[in-house]
Amino acid sequence: VTTSVVWDTGNILVVGSTERDMALAVNRLIEIQGGYVVAKAGEIICDFSMPAYGLIPTSSMEEIVRRFRNFEWAMKEIGSILTNPLLTLQTIPFTGLPSLRITDKGIADIKAKHLVSLYVD
Repeated sequence: VTTSVVWDTGNILVVGSTERDMALAVNRLIEIQGGYVVAKAGEIICDFSMPAYGLIPTSSMEEIVRRFRNFEWAMKEIGSILTNPLLTLQTIPFTGLPSLRITDKGIADIKAKHLVSLYVD
């Protein structure tokens, strides 16, 4: 799963279990100029283009609703049990929350204001 709808960074966020699917999803996200993409077993099973700054869809409201529902279906198809996968993806890197967050600099402890090692000494 990859998205360009990341609240405070404007970066691309990708989460997955295989490098192949993650690379496929990111490359498709770039092709569609932002939005959401879900890949499974080497295939794109959902894409939702948001070409205006990678954040805003340019389609009709009916199409937007259909795409969001398709994205939620695709998340379940890959095994997600999240109640609100869109919101969860957007908040993973959101540094406005005082806890551990994934940032473009690494894992950050926002409350303590420092990066956290991925390894235990």
